[in-house]
Amino acid sequence: MKQSLILGILALLLIVQPFPFSERVVSAEEGWIEVPFTSSTYVGYWYNANSPNSFYFESRMTNGEQSIEHVPRDRFYQADFHVFDASYLPIPDHITDASLIDFELVSKPDHVRDPRNALLPPDDRGNIYQGLTIINNYRGTGERRLLVPIVSFPSIAQDTGAVRQIGERSYRYDTVVEFVVRFPPPPEIPPDPNVPANQCVSPNQSATGISGTYTYRCNCRTDSDGNRRCSTCTGYYYETLSVVGVSGPEPSIVKAGQGTEIKITTRYTNQNPAHQGRNYGPSNMQINGIDSEEYPYMHVKTLDMVPDVGNPGYHWGSGQTVEWSIPYAMIEENGTWHTTRSLSEAQSFVNAHPLNFGGLPRWYTGFEVPDGIVFDFSLEGRAGYRNSLQVCVDRSIEINGTPYDEFIIRTVDPSNPFPTGTGLNWQGHEDKITQLEDWYYEPQRSYADHKEEVEERAPGLFQRIWRIIFPRSGGS
Repeated sequence: MKQSLILGILALLLIVQPFPFSERVVSAEEGWIEVPFTSSTYVGYWYNANSPNSFYFESRMTNGEQSIEHVPRDRFYQADFHVFDASYLPIPDHITDASLIDFELVSKPDHVRDPRNALLPPDDRGNIYQGLTIINNYRGTGERRLLVPIVSFPSIAQDTGAVRQIGERSYRYDTVVEFVVRFPPPPEIPPDPNVPANQCVSPNQSATGISGTYTYRCNCRTDSDGNRRCSTCTGYYYETLSVVGVSGPEPSIVKAGQGTEIKITTRYTNQNPAHQGRNYGPSNMQINGIDSEEYPYMHVKTLDMVPDVGNPGYHWGSGQTVEWSIPYAMIEENGTWHTTRSLSEAQSFVNAHPLNFGGLPRWYTGFEVPDGIVFDFSLEGRAGYRNSLQVCVDRSIEINGTPYDEFIIRTVDPSNPFPTGTGLNWQGHEDKITQLEDWYYEPQRSYADHKEEVEERAPGLFQRIWRIIFPRSGGS
């Protein structure tokens, strides 16, 4: 237990103390960003009572993880033995080449090698880093950091008296390095002619913009003195929002009072590695159309479409493809049209009342719209690092006929209303007709009864002839 405690306390610690970017200094030299930096590290090593001839110490690997290593005690103090460590400095997004960074060493102990010339051991992928190196995926977080090697020599620390005993079997020497790094300023991003104006003009099925910049060495040459000279060039990362497919409207010829379904599929890509996992894709698509439920009084209606993924705005390097649908309709008995993004809510609404209708992802029209009327729809989406990418497409439907056209008008006998079988729309509702049987036959029955009564009261043939021959006698 005591040994574990010592191991935990004396492990090689890395305490990075840079000035935050909010306190960075912008140098007068062409607007370079200047950041003072201190790598407050130390090497702690120890031996266990049951193995006094081995020293244990902690070494930091290239990706920021740590590992505990041990070597024979004599080997630890040999002149060619090194302890490897590193500091990791956050860097601006536009810096992608470490050779563009100006590094000024302020101070370091004699037992620490100059970070610009230090060599780190291979990482788990076999990569060997020398000097300042940019790590693109620091500890799996997706962050980009500047690796500053901190390589120390225990033998020199021992010879110069830098080692001090801090426990019964534990020792320590400091590896504090102070330096200043200067980053070139971000280049001006030129206006991109591919970025559409604020108003999307349909059809505009693809939009591309600049999502960031990076710098690199270019136009390299060797001068007369044998020195290698290079220029600094600027490259650009691009992002693209495109419409990869539109399904519908289905149907495109719609009967008044019925609905149509439209789906649109978009894809967003972004080359900037710093934007992975960011919400720069289209978080919403909208459909604009005419609400004709109270025709001839109509107005424009805008609905937020429903994506087939939970977080449509996020992308993970390879891009994000999303299919968008019209929200689910909920239509009340009086014709009032509501929408919901939840299928279960729409289904519950339909089941709550026999005259509620809907449950489908459709745009419905009014029952009174006459034939030949054309309704236009526009589908629009925005995305991008600066929300400057827009896509839009148009679709339309035409009204032709009404659901009443399918009604068959015929005489119905309530005692046998469906002689050839009950239609789907009447199944379960047959009693609404059969219960009218008494009412339906009432006139016929009343007429028959009245006729019989009249016939009983009417004079017979002999009486009628007698009245003709003896009109005043009254007959017998």
